[in-house]
Amino acid sequence: MSQTMLLTIGLLAIFFGVVGAIVSFGLSASDRQQVSRSLAALDALGPKPDDVRRELDRPFNERVVGPLVAKLGRFGNRFSPRDESSRLRHKLELAGSPIRWDVERVLAFKVLGLVGGLAVGLFFLFLR
Repeated sequence: MSQTMLLTIGLLAIFFGVVGAIVSFGLSASDRQQVSRSLAALDALGPKPDDVRRELDRPFNERVVGPLVAKLGRFGNRFSPRDESSRLRHKLELAGSPIRWDVERVLAFKVLGLVGGLAVGLFFLFLR
């Protein structure tokens, strides 16, 4: 190859490299603007940091465990016989009405026992 051909290829490579750098910087600037707009929209829609901090300051039991037990209790009540809740209430009264134990909580733990038993049973089934 001649020196002129090598010089032309080198100049073209430099030119395309500079053009590529300019294009990539331009695209990244527009991406940054788009990300900034998206973050501003999320800030406008979402809760304020004080609200989030106040929510996270509540104990884990109030935020997660309580609502989960309530949902599982409603689920268990929906699929249990009609007189099951009255029988459980009577048994709890005979047990002296333990603190924090109500029918909904007993049904929630029954559902948890069902799901846990199924999980353990499937584990041992596939273990063989």
